Amino acid sequence: MAHCPPAQLADLEDVLAEVRTWEHVLEKSPGVFYVKRLPFLHFHVNKDGDRWADCRKGKSWGPPLPINPPSTAAARKSFLKSLEEYHAATLDAVVPRRR
Repeated sequence: MAHCPPAQLADLEDVLAEVRTWEHVLEKSPGVFYVKRLPFLHFHVNKDGDRWADCRKGKSWGPPLPINPPSTAAARKSFLKSLEEYHAATLDAVVPRRR
């Protein structure tokens, strides 16, 4: 499945700006995030325009998180809450001091 082009993430800029501030998060390329050296978050889009995020939850990938464009404020808030939960679980799994 194709990765989502960065231009198709414009409606998520507020969410991505927040993710960029999180502990141990590094954006290696637009819309592709790592926690420490571990891939954490990236986006896909299909030919129908459906978009979703693959996000690590702990040491494994969690269920895909759908976030179709254009996203509403309520959808972005819910999406961000899920990302926060996934991030916390990932930190607990990969950052020794959090155990």
